[in-house]
Amino acid sequence: MTLKQIQVLLLEDEASHVEAIRRGLESSDSTFHLQVVDTLKKYREYVAANPPDIALLDMVLPDGNSIDLLKSLPESNAFPILILTSHGNENAVVEALKAGALDYIVKSPETFADISRILTRNLKQWSLIQENKKATAALRASEANFHNSMENSPLGIRIVSEVGETLYTNRAFLDIYGYESMEEFNTTPVKDRYTPDSYVEFRERRDQRRRRETLPDNYESVSCVKTAQYAIFRLCVRKFSGPVISSTRRFIRILPNIKRPKMRCG
Repeated sequence: MTLKQIQVLLLEDEASHVEAIRRGLESSDSTFHLQVVDTLKKYREYVAANPPDIALLDMVLPDGNSIDLLKSLPESNAFPILILTSHGNENAVVEALKAGALDYIVKSPETFADISRILTRNLKQWSLIQENKKATAALRASEANFHNSMENSPLGIRIVSEVGETLYTNRAFLDIYGYESMEEFNTTPVKDRYTPDSYVEFRERRDQRRRRETLPDNYESVSCVKTAQYAIFRLCVRKFSGPVISSTRRFIRILPNIKRPKMRCG
């Protein structure tokens, strides 16, 4: 079985360093294929036509500095870039890493001889970084889809912590209660959201959650809305572990989008 060759692009104008790196790769059992360019202009032309799997860039070239090249690259650069530097160039190395280089290599006979292992390690690191980016992007997309489905639901949805703190409400929930925003809902004293009897029941349920006791998933609750009217809601309550809100234990409460009641609180 033929292994896929790993394409390495070396930007270096010092012939002795090129040969040392070439020998280091040839002496290993790896499948690296080395391509060499000696100016920034040639580098840009080569990358545009043949993006490598990994690139090694000398810091200073006849037609400019590699840091300037790094700064002009898009954030989603398709391959890792390592900087080749000499001793005593710490400030330039820091600048190169900030500009997008994955790592740096201090030029020496030892590092040239070990170049195959260095490249392999950095390729693995790059692969992990790309996998993490994909996972992050997928999570963000999932969060956006989940949030949109809740926002557009005709049912009133409220996510609360185990102590009853409101973490999220959708528009339908606010419409049922008559509030303009979750902030306005939260500034209303909890006691004012219930009748005297239903407030006692609310406190009992809250204390049971704190003790981690099992509660029914469905129950009726008498709640006051903003207009001082009240309604009997049939709530569906579930433990919740989806995206959007970060918390240790959450409960999602779902209310039907009922008509505004005419009975008065108090």
